[in-house]
Formats: sequence, C-alpha cells, structure tokens
Amino acid sequence: MIVLLELIGQLSHPIDCLSMPIAPKDHERTPEGTQPIRQKQMQRRLRHDEVDRLVVDYLAGESTVGLPWQYGIHRTTVTAHLDRRGATRRLR
Repeated sequence: MIVLLELIGQLSHPIDCLSMPIAPKDHERTPEGTQPIRQKQMQRRLRHDEVDRLVVDYLAGESTVGLPWQYGIHRTTVTAHLDRRGATRRLR
C-alpha cells in the first residue's frame, strides 16, 4: 500500500515538471518575447447634461446602435441610461 501511494505521488507530481518554467502563450508575447503590460479599461462616465442629450438624440430617432459610438460608451450603458430616464424604448 505504501509503495502504491509513493508511485501515485510520483506520477501526480513529477519533479521535472516542477522545475520547468512556464512559457507565455504565443498570442501573449510581444515581438521582443516579453509579456505585454495589460492596461485597465477606461471608464467613460457621462455627465448629466450628456445623458440628457443622449435621451434627446434617442427620442429624435437615433438608434441604440449609433449612440454608443457617438458617446463612447457600451450599448447596454445607453439602454440603462434610457431606462433610468424613463424614455420609451422602440422595438428594433
């Protein structure tokens, strides 16, 4: 039983694998072979007057596809602003 446990331990944790460095994935390497520095996503928060303008633009006929590009925010953020302001949403 002890020999079996030792064998299982050796197979589940090979010493060679523990000493090998972990290489970065090819798609994560920069041309120099170093890891890129990941930047945090910038949050774009609209001011109250910008949200007012967004709602006016939507009610004037602008689509929820065009508004995110115009204001630099995600489309779900556009719909959240519209819902919070009580704007009647159009069907596609």
